[in-house]
Amino acid sequence: MNRYKAGFFDLDSTLVYTTARYRKRVVGNVLSSLGITKYPDWFIDKFWFFGNRAQTIRDALGIDPELVFRNYHEHDTEEGRRKNTRVFDDVGFLDELRKDGYKIGVVTGGSPHVMNANVDLIGRHRFDALVSANSYAMPPLPPKPDPKGLYLCLEQLGVRPEEAFFVGNGEEDVGVAQNAGVLDILILRGEHEPPKVDATHRITTLYELRDILRG
Repeated sequence: MNRYKAGFFDLDSTLVYTTARYRKRVVGNVLSSLGITKYPDWFIDKFWFFGNRAQTIRDALGIDPELVFRNYHEHDTEEGRRKNTRVFDDVGFLDELRKDGYKIGVVTGGSPHVMNANVDLIGRHRFDALVSANSYAMPPLPPKPDPKGLYLCLEQLGVRPEEAFFVGNGEEDVGVAQNAGVLDILILRGEHEPPKVDATHRITTLYELRDILRG
């Protein structure tokens, strides 16, 4: 009998990825709209891939993060995501999990319109619950690693923390799982420098979940 009953997943850089061209265009346009033309070479990738974006903005730009966030949602549109997002080849493994009886949920830090675009690309039928841990969500939720969004998803699926696992690509994903008492699994897709985080498991493809879950 399976110890786990549900699996939760981040979206960006976990199940889907956006093209580098789109990533650079969106962040570049946001900064240009604020009159910022000079910034560290590492800023765009760190802003896009890593958690604690507010601190990244403060460190790199020395401005109020809200200035960036307000403009960001005008440039990172649902249409733009649909045109410039790709699904990882191993996402079909979600069907295997569902066939084995697992409930599947999403807990993403992306805003609702980004979440919806990504989920539609993957296939909405593959998910039993969707949560946007984002201030633009309804109800608004604090970002990961605060566990409120994950708790909500657990409640929606009717499973206890010890009955679930969470797969994500960032420090905030490992953090939210550990804060909620859920098994944390870090997936490294090779898009960015691995986060400095003490994850329980590290994988490079969803297929590696087979051995973890059978163990």
